[in-house]
Amino acid sequence: MDWRSTRRNAPDGVRPALAFPGAKLRSHSYPRAFLLCLLTAAGLSCGGSTSGPSVTTVAAVTVSAPLKSIEVGNTTQLSAVAYDQTGAQLIGVTFQWLSSDKTIATVSNTGVVTGVAVGSARMTALAGTVSGFADVTVGPIMTTQLTEKHIARG
Repeated sequence: MDWRSTRRNAPDGVRPALAFPGAKLRSHSYPRAFLLCLLTAAGLSCGGSTSGPSVTTVAAVTVSAPLKSIEVGNTTQLSAVAYDQTGAQLIGVTFQWLSSDKTIATVSNTGVVTGVAVGSARMTALAGTVSGFADVTVGPIMTTQLTEKHIARG
């Protein structure tokens, strides 16, 4: 059953008649088949069933890094995967990324790690209360310096 106001421009839904001076409330019934169709389309069940939509919780998170060591100023992309209690991979999980030491390495909200200074830091991917991590080492920038040295022929 749906309640609608007879007053023009009044919002529909359950509203007390006192909220809209001069308005009267009337009921409107939808056929049971229509409501059942809506519930079915939404993936919900009703009647004698005690089961509803299942809630899948994250049981484990793994983090992988293609490079465990980067140079100061360079980046690497981390990836995180969430699994349920049966070990099945969960799709569409959003992770919060954290660095244990932002003075050594930072991590963006998409898992891109940037080396800031020489040292090691732990990058953590958090899905709800479950987390996984990867340790990243930041090393000095390696440069090659060419020097020219003249050799006297003798």
